Amino acid sequence: MDALKLAKEKNKKPHKLSNKSTSERVKDTHTEGLVFGICSQIGSQKDIVIKELKKTLKSFGYKVKEIKLSETITSYIKSPKEESGKTDKFLKYIQKIETGNLLREKFGFCRI
Repeated sequence: MDALKLAKEKNKKPHKLSNKSTSERVKDTHTEGLVFGICSQIGSQKDIVIKELKKTLKSFGYKVKEIKLSETITSYIKSPKEESGKTDKFLKYIQKIETGNLLREKFGFCRI
């Protein structure tokens, strides 16, 4: 019962609000490194989101390095896929998907 009374008393005390702006509070939480993973469907215009995220992070003093998993996957493709009736662009997407799936099978989800 004593713990319940203490919890009730604690909740009655007014919360101390900071006089700092949201930007100042965020700056106070600045850390050495952040990692973001942006995943999207093909053609979803994720570049717009990435551009804004990079701009915002740079405004807080972060150095931004963009790593594209698709470039890593492409480096494992030996020769382009060929199939009649399919566009080169479509075949490149399919080959990246298939190669990514093979790499996940080989190395696991956390290693690509």
